[in-house]
Amino acid sequence: MLKEYVAAFAPAGGRPVIGLRGNAEATARLISQLQLVAEKRPSGKAGYTLDHTAGVFLFDGGGRLRGVAPFGQSAADLRSDLAILLAEGASRQTAAQRLSRAN
Repeated sequence: MLKEYVAAFAPAGGRPVIGLRGNAEATARLISQLQLVAEKRPSGKAGYTLDHTAGVFLFDGGGRLRGVAPFGQSAADLRSDLAILLAEGASRQTAAQRLSRAN
């Protein structure tokens, strides 16, 4: 069911959206760590709806959360944010390479 759901968000020609799942405890822990909202609410038609945080979470190569692009952010602003993160990553990589050559 999750696979079908995330497929609806796959960008044309882009990388697919990845849906993560876990047991209730692991999911609650991640929601808390990332300060997300996920609230199940009764609904007459569907049985329930799930109100949740919407946005794009930006992680660096080390798996650290570096920012959140909120729902509705313009493509230009997101492009700018990504360029900053990429430049920081390249700068860190260059510094690490210099240090390894010095040793």
